[in-house]
Amino acid sequence: MSTNSHKIIAMYTSTGDLCTALLAEIVESAPDDTTVIQEAVRKVTRHLLNVPPIPDDHDGPRTGSPAGDAWYEFISFVYMTAMSTSEDKIHQGLSQVLIALAQTGASSAESATTETDDDPSKATEVSALLRNLEGFVCAAREYWNGPKTLQGPQPQADAMYTNLNRFIAHLSNHHRQTPVPVAALRSWLEDFGLWTITDGLEYRSATQLSQFSEPAAAWLVVAGQEIFRDKTWGGRDGFLVEGRRLVREGPLWSNELEKWEAAGVAAGTDGCEEDVRWAFWKKRLGEIAVDGRLCANVRDAAGAAGEAMKRVERGG
Repeated sequence: MSTNSHKIIAMYTSTGDLCTALLAEIVESAPDDTTVIQEAVRKVTRHLLNVPPIPDDHDGPRTGSPAGDAWYEFISFVYMTAMSTSEDKIHQGLSQVLIALAQTGASSAESATTETDDDPSKATEVSALLRNLEGFVCAAREYWNGPKTLQGPQPQADAMYTNLNRFIAHLSNHHRQTPVPVAALRSWLEDFGLWTITDGLEYRSATQLSQFSEPAAAWLVVAGQEIFRDKTWGGRDGFLVEGRRLVREGPLWSNELEKWEAAGVAAGTDGCEEDVRWAFWKKRLGEIAVDGRLCANVRDAAGAAGEAMKRVERGG
């Protein structure tokens, strides 16, 4: 192994050290600083190529490969960091790093291996981990089940779940704006959002609303422009049955659809295909904002999201 490779090992002797350094750089950087993102890709790639085996007493994941173990530890760091903060800048930075890793990590791994004369099989393994964002989607699907999947007191779990949805909404925004879609992301990001909005706005149960209304509001604040601009947003959810696409829908929206259909108007159910579902969500946010059964932070989040939707409609 070359001297250059040893320098990388000395710089980050653990994945935790690498993650701490990357987070600090994201926090200190200017928004959309491509240099920081490119450097993050280089550092993560080289770390995976050169990481030593995890010690036996370490509690981290075990994949049978030092690179795999380090990558899963990195993915865990991304999620834990995202859920620990509501800061948009951090969510945006993490989103950009993930997309860049999936898009350019493979070439970065191959280039680094060539430079250091390392075993080419390492580049093949690391390239696959990055290109596929291995494990990231599976973790998201687990979290998809709501705050109950998170440890800690209920208020803490609810806040973490809201932050998680803010992060996935930012990831969705950045992915929709990237010229080359990432295969590992394109099939589910909007589904996550549609399911969350459905769970948070299309039910009447106070228990349901207290857990999901704030995450739903976060989606409409962060991704509202994308949702409003593209009426097929969320349309990948569900599957065709007798020519009709079945999508996630709550009982309140189902009742609304029946009214439209009874009036002879095709309201559409494909994600946010028609303005009527957007308008329905805005109406529901207004109702939740004054629902005395809910705590102040949930009501305030609903009110803020409703105002954000109005600004989007005005082109703001």
